[in-house]
Amino acid sequence: MPRKNFPRWVPRLVVAIVLAFAVAHAALAATVSTLDYFANAIPGTCTAESSTIAGSFYRTYAEPSNQCPGLQVYHQTKGGGLHPWASESFYLSNGWIWQMNEIGYNETSGAITAYRAFRNLTNYWKGMKWLPATFSSTTGSSFTPQPAVEEYWTNSKGVPVCYNTQQTNVPTSVSSSSAATSYLPQWLQDRRAASLNKNVWHDVDAIVRTDIWATTNREWYWYGRWWNPATAQWQPIGLVRWLYEVKQGSVWVKAAEVQLKYLVDCSSVAECSTCPP
Repeated sequence: MPRKNFPRWVPRLVVAIVLAFAVAHAALAATVSTLDYFANAIPGTCTAESSTIAGSFYRTYAEPSNQCPGLQVYHQTKGGGLHPWASESFYLSNGWIWQMNEIGYNETSGAITAYRAFRNLTNYWKGMKWLPATFSSTTGSSFTPQPAVEEYWTNSKGVPVCYNTQQTNVPTSVSSSSAATSYLPQWLQDRRAASLNKNVWHDVDAIVRTDIWATTNREWYWYGRWWNPATAQWQPIGLVRWLYEVKQGSVWVKAAEVQLKYLVDCSSVAECSTCPP
């Protein structure tokens, strides 16, 4: 075959295109999507401390009915019985996941025992920055949540309620937070009824949120995903670990820890929630 005389700039152009393609894909690979970890993507599942104790179940799920128009809402329930013993609500807006409230319930009756909302003092919406929707896997993301107040909602008789009738505002400490990637080897067992390998331990790919508040308190939240052998794909499974530390002098000391090492069947839902603003 006769040799073709290409212009001298063609090889350089090809190299430039290849390099640009490689750089673009490297940048893409370095971007972590929080939603790939944050909520239980397998319908009807919880992570759990114990596969047999419903009170140890944690479920983070997307609100299916577009509860708050224009916002995707997520609920995390604690306790997997007929009624949860606590829940937290979050929503996605402007590139951030915001924590909206915390609610305590009577696990037997479902009656509300505590209601606390977070209202930031920038746009005065309910919601405190919790996690960036995306961040760099190489540098992570550090941020300071906006100044906020905590609203404790009660009725005229002092009973906690889901909808605001009376509130007490308490300034909350501004905290420094960060998000980064993590890895938990041999962390998870699939104990669902449909599982064919209930005793196999699976590695968990995770992101971790670190939060320091009132200077002497530090909390860690790990949200994970696992490679589901049944579907041959990565699937988010929500909260897989929580650690609370207190500072004693210059040393951080563990005060409490929750290790959620089991994937189980569950269907608990938040009993009530509200919408911003």
